[in-house]
Amino acid sequence: MSSSENAFALSGSCELSRLGELQGELLDFARRHPEGPVHLDLTAVDRGDVGLVQFLVSFQASMSAKGRSLTLALSDSVEQLFQRAGVVVPGR
Repeated sequence: MSSSENAFALSGSCELSRLGELQGELLDFARRHPEGPVHLDLTAVDRGDVGLVQFLVSFQASMSAKGRSLTLALSDSVEQLFQRAGVVVPGR
């Protein structure tokens, strides 16, 4: 994981077992970067599950409630997760 400006990158597995850790990291990131849009780069995520989809939709709602936008760059595997779940990708 890396961050610069209002961009945060995730990599590897983002399955349910790891979402608690990711939630803490993203909430901390959002607190340290309190203004402007947030861009999540998930292009290096190779595994995920429906928990990731739910987490990202929830994070988008949280950012929206604060007047902030969220954009996502997705790997093919994460894009397919959204499609299988029948969920529109946040920010699209």
